Amino acid sequence: MLSRDTKLLKQRRLLPEKRYSFFTLLNIQRLSMASHRVDKVERLIKEEISFIFLQKLKNPEFGFLTITNVKVSPDLKQAKVYFSVLEKEKRELVLDKIQSKIGFIRSELAHRIRIKFTPELKFFLDDRLDNVEKIEGLIDRIHREDGNKTNE
Repeated sequence: MLSRDTKLLKQRRLLPEKRYSFFTLLNIQRLSMASHRVDKVERLIKEEISFIFLQKLKNPEFGFLTITNVKVSPDLKQAKVYFSVLEKEKRELVLDKIQSKIGFIRSELAHRIRIKFTPELKFFLDDRLDNVEKIEGLIDRIHREDGNKTNE
């Protein structure tokens, strides 16, 4: 007799029709639970690091800094924190300042969240907004060129 979860997995075509052992099915369930936990930890770390920058690191040199994304390894030992800075010329300076404050940020994060290990933090500049601006500029230029051609 198949369990309800196994039937759902087969209906969604995540499991082929062959039979799996109990331990294989248990591992599949653990993987889905692990990814849910990783998602929750990523959201929590993003919120808490944002709060730390807002309340604890009130440095005007950071400018308008936004934590855009956090990616945590499956074992929850490492976290990649992506951030953006509004002023393009200050980005490298801000990254250097953040790198010098990693120990403080990690210790504040350890006080604020309750997990077994506080992940090792690595900060990266998020340049997705630059790519969006570049694409919008190209689209605007194409529209202007098309407008000039129709006027001629």
